[in-house]
Amino acid sequence: MKKLLFALLIPGFFPACTPETMVAHVERDSLPCEESVIVDKDLFAHAPDDEFVLSQAAIDGDCLNLTIGYGGGCDEVTLKLIDAEAVLQSQPVQRKIRLSLEDHDHCEAFLTRELSFDLTPLRISNDTQVSLQLQGWDKALLYTY
Repeated sequence: MKKLLFALLIPGFFPACTPETMVAHVERDSLPCEESVIVDKDLFAHAPDDEFVLSQAAIDGDCLNLTIGYGGGCDEVTLKLIDAEAVLQSQPVQRKIRLSLEDHDHCEAFLTRELSFDLTPLRISNDTQVSLQLQGWDKALLYTY
């Protein structure tokens, strides 16, 4: 009986705490991306290109979210999203990007990783959209800002 009375009285002590106010709602646009895209034509051409499987690619706000798989598990790997530093004139304009994986890890476990990259360096003044051609992904990704 005491437990029931306690449960009935608690909401009276916290009138501002409703289920809607107890859970913080955070818009994806307000969350920072993990890394930023690198705009560098030489790095685009010469950065490491170790094998990986690109299983998902989607734009959420200013972030490009990727899911990849690769062999490893013993050491760190280096991952970079690189832009070719060229804008292809079309409607919308296009940019070529690629993910660089440097993997000196000789272990054989298949790892899956989720990555997030800030796309704001790819914005073009006087435009509101860029079509991103991600190497290894069949479809163009439309970045609207």
